Amino acid sequence: PCHIPTQTYECTKKCSKILDCGHPCKSLCYEDCDTECRFHGSIQLPCGHSVTGRCSSQLVCSQPCGQLLACGHKCAARCGQPCTVECQVLVVPTSLGDANENHCSHVQKVPCHLANDSDSERTSYKCTEKCNTSLPCGHKCTGTCFKCTEYDIHSSCQLACQRRLLCGHPCQGICGELCPPCKEKSDYRCPHMKSGVRCGEPPRACKEKCTWKCAHLKCSKKCGSACNRVACELPCEVKLPCGHKCRAQCGELCICAECNGLAVNEEKLVNLGCGCPVKNEEILQHNSLSYVRMFECPKCRHPVKFSHQYKQNIAKQLKLIEKLSDYLFTKSAQVNVRTQSLQKAIHAELESENLHCEAEKYLNLMHKKLSNALDTRKLMNSRDLNSMEVQFEMYKMIVKSSSNLDKLAIGILALHSLSSLVIGQVEHKFAHSAPQTCKKLQPPELLSFVDGLWKFCEKCDKFYQQSCDDPLCQPVENKV
Repeated sequence: PCHIPTQTYECTKKCSKILDCGHPCKSLCYEDCDTECRFHGSIQLPCGHSVTGRCSSQLVCSQPCGQLLACGHKCAARCGQPCTVECQVLVVPTSLGDANENHCSHVQKVPCHLANDSDSERTSYKCTEKCNTSLPCGHKCTGTCFKCTEYDIHSSCQLACQRRLLCGHPCQGICGELCPPCKEKSDYRCPHMKSGVRCGEPPRACKEKCTWKCAHLKCSKKCGSACNRVACELPCEVKLPCGHKCRAQCGELCICAECNGLAVNEEKLVNLGCGCPVKNEEILQHNSLSYVRMFECPKCRHPVKFSHQYKQNIAKQLKLIEKLSDYLFTKSAQVNVRTQSLQKAIHAELESENLHCEAEKYLNLMHKKLSNALDTRKLMNSRDLNSMEVQFEMYKMIVKSSSNLDKLAIGILALHSLSSLVIGQVEHKFAHSAPQTCKKLQPPELLSFVDGLWKFCEKCDKFYQQSCDDPLCQPVENKV
């Protein structure tokens, strides 16, 4: 109404003023204008980039900087941050003379800001390339180059193992770890069996009649018993499909000498089922070695599945494998006692004087792992524990034997796991650096099922992995 003063009215329209930032005021006309802009949306920054946010906030550009540094490389920082002071782009040093302190085969790259520095300032940077050295297992080392050269020992191989086990099957574990027992069915089976038992277990005694017979001799025993006949001394008279005469003994698997490139003579050959033509003397000599393994062909090393002629020899080797499996199972049953013993030994080593700081770090990690296993009563795997036992014993032996191999000793403690191939690396390094002391080096026992590791001494009736140290097993010199 006309009689009411206009000053009492408040204008509720939007304010039409423009703030200093360029955005319109968000207040109503009668209200004081905004001191801080309330606009929220795409904001263009002084650098030229746009960000989404509130105008009055402290907005920082998150786009890559893109500015060129003095070295010519682009700045690695964000646009809203101070430019990089030390360029981290990897380049080849301007002087290659002493650039690679590890003396590896790689052209070592260093951060750009170190490229023109003196060698002494650059030596703190290590070669980070993959080692790629061929390991004894045939795989390439996947470790970092500077770690392998620093400790003078390669990292544990983490690829599939596939090494041969005692039973002849390939290992299904990790290459750089101790080989676990085989889970396959045994290749050994008589003509009446459709499948074998699990590797390491005693074979079932077949009660069927023995099938070993020829035109001149016949076994009258049961298949699972020792035969009461010997191999027939007469030659086989069978004419083979190739047109040649069989060179095997009568009643045995046929074999052709001519087709195998052998001279034709009256000497009888043996076919163990693999097709290799071998002599009886070669078979007995090869399988008379003290190694614990399957009875096998001396040429192709294929395990013999079954043979009437060598039935007792095969049974003897199977018995040894079974006995070794029982021995390793006994070791598994002693995990708790072994864990306590190793924990005490490591604790005593940590209390010793002049302990290297790197060795102390790894020993503390081992001690903590053992203590946790004992406290929680979660027993460790026997092979994992054995790996730690061997690492610790090898460390002590090397440190005690040679002061020049401290890095190698620490490198053993730093390994993720251990295998017989790693022990071979250590022995090689030890023999090269300390040949006289190496003769006294006796690596601890490895609880692995890998082929070629275990031997059996019949005199003292025990398994061993190096030379048998029992006095009863030492050869007696002939006295004149």
